[in-house]
Amino acid sequence: FPVTIQLGIALVLDASFQRLSQRQQELFTKTSIYRREFDSLAAKAVMDNYPEIALSEITADLRELQRRSLLEEKEENRQRIFSFQPLVWEYAQYKAGDQRELHQKAIAYYISTIRTKPWQTLKDVTEYLEIFYHWSQLKVYDSAFDILRAIEDFLTRRGYYQTLADYYLELVT
Repeated sequence: FPVTIQLGIALVLDASFQRLSQRQQELFTKTSIYRREFDSLAAKAVMDNYPEIALSEITADLRELQRRSLLEEKEENRQRIFSFQPLVWEYAQYKAGDQRELHQKAIAYYISTIRTKPWQTLKDVTEYLEIFYHWSQLKVYDSAFDILRAIEDFLTRRGYYQTLADYYLELVT
């Protein structure tokens, strides 16, 4: 995008962001740690400033963010799933600032939701791949490598050679 369009989009996003409550602003910026879709439980996992908040309140705030076009929402297996548009995600990450602590919380969340074997599809090891991503973002490459090794046999046997190669390439670079 040309600079003037980017500036215009940033101004619109800033105006929308300023109209949010403090909790909604925090929810918006903290959930930007997730690069893929997330649910209310994942959002609650990063909202440690509000330990008493009910999951229904988190969901209501996420739905408000969706209503304001800051998130996208879909229903999957009778569960609400949220995600960011790429440009909005970049803006939310910019507003979030230093995300090291959030990466740690995301890792803890994904560890708590890991699916055990037997795995059938790549979706069954999504949590491992997300943990890999967050360890890589923290530059804790030994831990990222260990996570990859935990699913390497599965990826190899199921023919996900390119996926495996891509993740190892991330480690090397």
